[in-house]
Amino acid sequence: MADQTALTDADDNIQTSLGVQYEAQKRKKYIYGGVALLLTLILIIVIIVATTSGSSSSGSSSVEYPIVVATWGRAAQADIAWAKMMETDTNYKSLDAVVAGVQWCQENCNQGKANVDSEGKVTQSAMVIFGKNMETGAVANLYDITDAVAVARDVLIYTDHAILVGEAATRFALQQDPTNAANYSQTTDAIEKYDNWKASNCERRFWRNVRNGQGCDLIDQVYEQDAESSVSDITGCDGNETGQIPPGFETESTDDNLQGLVTGSTAVLAIDENGEMSLATSSNGLNNKIAGRVSDAAIPGAGGYINPSIGGCTATGAGDIVIRFSPSKHAVTLMSEGYSPQEAAEKAVAEVAEWCGDQQLIVLCLSPSGEPGIAANEGTNPSYGYRTNKCEEAVVATPDQPRGTCV
Repeated sequence: MADQTALTDADDNIQTSLGVQYEAQKRKKYIYGGVALLLTLILIIVIIVATTSGSSSSGSSSVEYPIVVATWGRAAQADIAWAKMMETDTNYKSLDAVVAGVQWCQENCNQGKANVDSEGKVTQSAMVIFGKNMETGAVANLYDITDAVAVARDVLIYTDHAILVGEAATRFALQQDPTNAANYSQTTDAIEKYDNWKASNCERRFWRNVRNGQGCDLIDQVYEQDAESSVSDITGCDGNETGQIPPGFETESTDDNLQGLVTGSTAVLAIDENGEMSLATSSNGLNNKIAGRVSDAAIPGAGGYINPSIGGCTATGAGDIVIRFSPSKHAVTLMSEGYSPQEAAEKAVAEVAEWCGDQQLIVLCLSPSGEPGIAANEGTNPSYGYRTNKCEEAVVATPDQPRGTCV
């Protein structure tokens, strides 16, 4: 009996001990769980605070829009685009801005000057891109039209097409606005420039690999291939569109009889308050070009390109080279791979330089947050007009000072 009582007491002690251990383990579990929960809450709070403070402290430096950039260091052009963006009440403010900026240059840059084609005609090309939906409108070889970029805008808004060209495009322009007609033979140096070219025996000409290509013969004659020439020997690196005028060359005249147009090329990129980017270009093209030649300013991917989630770029220089290599599109692709706008512009220029290093090329890029970048091949000092809310007027920016004094 005594033994049975001892066994019972031992069992009770074991059960009691196990119960105590179980309760202790439960308390430890609760304690550990509570500590883990507390640490999780602290971590969440730290992340939220860091994210909030990071966005508030870096927002002004990492997001720079509204913003306008304009090629060739034309600060006045950037100011015109900026003013339009601030005053317009449309839901495509950036598009209104870039069109206004290019229109200013069409009216005020190179007044009294005009490049002519091999038939003595004055033509213009232009393009607009609305980045939000990647819509594009472009025109090439408009004959005697005052406002080429407005016609490109009409192509974007009123048609399903991306580009209209030549005499039919000119009729479209006048159908939209009969007052858009110009008479550049009377209001510019077009006739003088063409006569001088012919008097020089058409010294600078763009036909090649022909045995009858001396002098001005091929203005209106059949091309006959040189038997010694080979397509494999063609380099295609002989044109230079914008090298004919110094960067930023602008003239303003009080003579109402003189008209202005972009004898090289111009481009404006803008991001409005909603973060929507647009681009516009315009060009009178290469002087003495073969009639019918299309400018790079009218070609998406060459003269300009936008992907709204990545950014936008524009390129200018030796126009036919720009068309061949599409550096604007290439630079945007590089930005999608993680390169900054400056790095992307540099790499796009370097690729073309491998083939045509002595030809002028400038690439200007802008990220969706408003970070700019510009690059050019050796021997060119690129600049652009730059305007944001941080400055009261546009400034000239360079690769070394990407925001100029507007900081």
